[in-house]
Amino acid sequence: MIQIFAGVLAIFVLASYIVYFFMTDKYNYNVRKWRKGLYTLFVLGLMVALFFEIVGIEDWKDLLILGSFVFLADLGVLLTPSVSKFLNTEFEYESYVEEVIKNNNQIRNGNMQRANYMSTMIQNIDDYFHGFVLTNDQEQLEEYLRVYTEHFGLKVSLFLINFGSSSSLADDIKLSLDTIELNYLLDLGNKKDSFKKTLAKSEIVSIEQHGIMIVPILTQGYAMLAVLRSGRGEVLEIDSTHIVNLTYLYYNFT
Repeated sequence: MIQIFAGVLAIFVLASYIVYFFMTDKYNYNVRKWRKGLYTLFVLGLMVALFFEIVGIEDWKDLLILGSFVFLADLGVLLTPSVSKFLNTEFEYESYVEEVIKNNNQIRNGNMQRANYMSTMIQNIDDYFHGFVLTNDQEQLEEYLRVYTEHFGLKVSLFLINFGSSSSLADDIKLSLDTIELNYLLDLGNKKDSFKKTLAKSEIVSIEQHGIMIVPILTQGYAMLAVLRSGRGEVLEIDSTHIVNLTYLYYNFT
């Protein structure tokens, strides 16, 4: 019986490695199932062996050895422990991998949904602007952008940049950042200088602790900062690209 169970355990370990080698993501995501399968196999085999009197209490040494093999297979093959303190092993790998895979899947699905909706907006742009009368440029642009943002539970606000109000574009942007900082009760502190330089290069700025992304929209005809905020949905990087593209579409059609 001991030899049979040891052989089954060896096959289990080899199978887990093969699955890991060829389907790493799926293996990591299902590692909890592999662990439960391993211990279920051990307990079920032990119960069957006791029931049919294949093993008895007098075989406790062999059973102890088998239990050690199962534990080592779990520890050495299925898990990668993180030892933070002596004799205090925290098995963080499993939950960390599951969280990473879950977040990646959410972002991938979110990007796909946004790409599909953006495509729909582009296809329906003639219908949206049919009979359109321009009355208030900024408010109407925000209204158009909200067609996109509200679909994904986001919020958007626009802050104009007054060209020439300072000695450089970065300083002009800083004035708009002052307004944003006041409106959203932010404390940008020394980061404001680096933010203005980043935005002046047409690069986005993320303030993750507040769920805010600042998107620069800079052309010769207009310049503004779009502030995207998380609501019931979470802001993704692709949202910044779509907001810029929708702004270009808006001005092309108006």
